[in-house]
Amino acid sequence: PVTQAALLNAATPLPGELETVVDLAELLRFWRHPVRDLLRHRLGIALDLAQAALVDEEALALDALASWQIRTQMLVWMRLGMSREAMLAQLRAADQLLPGPWGELAGHEVACEVAALQSRLAPHLPNRHERPLAVDLQLDGMRLMGQLNEGAATGLLHIQVGDWKVGHTVEAWLNHLILNVVAPLGLTPRTVGIGRKGGGVDWPPLSEAATHLIPWLRHYREGLTQAPIPLPPEVLLALKPEQDAATQQAAMEDAYLDCMVPASQSHRAADVYLSWLYGDTQPINAHWRGVAADLVTPIPFPKRGQS
Repeated sequence: PVTQAALLNAATPLPGELETVVDLAELLRFWRHPVRDLLRHRLGIALDLAQAALVDEEALALDALASWQIRTQMLVWMRLGMSREAMLAQLRAADQLLPGPWGELAGHEVACEVAALQSRLAPHLPNRHERPLAVDLQLDGMRLMGQLNEGAATGLLHIQVGDWKVGHTVEAWLNHLILNVVAPLGLTPRTVGIGRKGGGVDWPPLSEAATHLIPWLRHYREGLTQAPIPLPPEVLLALKPEQDAATQQAAMEDAYLDCMVPASQSHRAADVYLSWLYGDTQPINAHWRGVAADLVTPIPFPKRGQS
């Protein structure tokens, strides 16, 4: 069995061979949480299946999950032109609202949130006909394959009915880089991300996208074959390129600690994968700070949309 000591021994290569063909979905999954992806999907160490299956940690509580599902359904209905009263009637009939006045109040509050989200989406929706874009790229000795599903003539549109989080920013950035490499003639390689209560991104077409994408592929390969990468999105995007090294180090250490001991109001569970691998050790050092800078520096700083 693989031990923590073996994984953290830089002189010991990680077990197994890595395919040179990389599936885009696997690349995105890896950068949602590099350590978790290494342990669960490469080494078969599943520490918390329920936590690992969550795409959005906002759904850790049942009421939050139910609210997320209702917002998603309401957004679909609203885009079809359904009235608020009709939407609430549908939810009542399906027993998706709590009984009594509190349920009605919660339903109206969610409807107001979704209406605000829909108004932010409206400028991006007219004449938007999405079609998948095939991805087949040879970069840095690896072949990246898959497809971008949100492609349209005006670019990519990422919609989050929940809060826009740092993990959404990382995924949107990777998609934006790929879009700018594969975009066919007539498609504007712009990426817009919109969350429920503000936040999001708006990135224009980008030159040298392939150059910026290569470090993500290179560190992906290193994180699965050489050493675990302790940089979940919260830690990765804590780095601000314009700050001095000491400030960057402190910010990344604080973000790492918040993953290990989340604030009570965050509704997030402690990170069992980082805890299992590193214990009480603080793994963020100059090397990982450099890796983060390698990845983050090209991201347009005012548009990171951290929340």
